Amino acid sequence: MRVPFNDDLDDLFHDILARFGLAQDLSVRAAVEAGIATEDFAWPTSRRARTEARITLRRLARSRAASVTAWRQRYDRGAEPEPDEEAALHG
Repeated sequence: MRVPFNDDLDDLFHDILARFGLAQDLSVRAAVEAGIATEDFAWPTSRRARTEARITLRRLARSRAASVTAWRQRYDRGAEPEPDEEAALHG
C-alpha cells in the first residue's frame, strides 16, 4: 500500500539518518541544501551510494525543495541503467 508523503515523518527519518547514518548518506542532502552546484559535487562511485543519493534526491523533491530540480536532472533521470560493477571489475 502506498502512503502519501508526510513531511513530519521525513523529518524524523532525516534525524535518525543524521544520528546513525554514514557520512556519505548525508552528503547529497547537505550539498543540495547548501546550494552547491551539481558540477562541483563528487557524485558517489559505488552503486549503493548512488542509489542512496537518488533516494535522497527523491525525498527532497517530495518535500518540494526547489533547489533539487537541477540535481535530479543531472543525477536521477531514471532512464540510464546503473553499470554492472561486477562486470567492470572482471572485464
